[in-house]
Amino acid sequence: MDQAVYGLDKRIKSHVLMKEPKSMDELISIAKTAESAHSGERRETSQGHQIKTQKT
Repeated sequence: MDQAVYGLDKRIKSHVLMKEPKSMDELISIAKTAESAHSGERRETSQGHQIKTQKT
């Protein structure tokens, strides 16, 4: 599961790590919840550009 957590966005990753999931299904559920909570926020690309995300 460490590899799955490593690939997450830093805000989602911190949320997942705080919840300490015991299974991959739980990790995915927590990550999806965190992603929904963060939708509509400004995010930064790897090049440092600010973008506004939208819920789809």
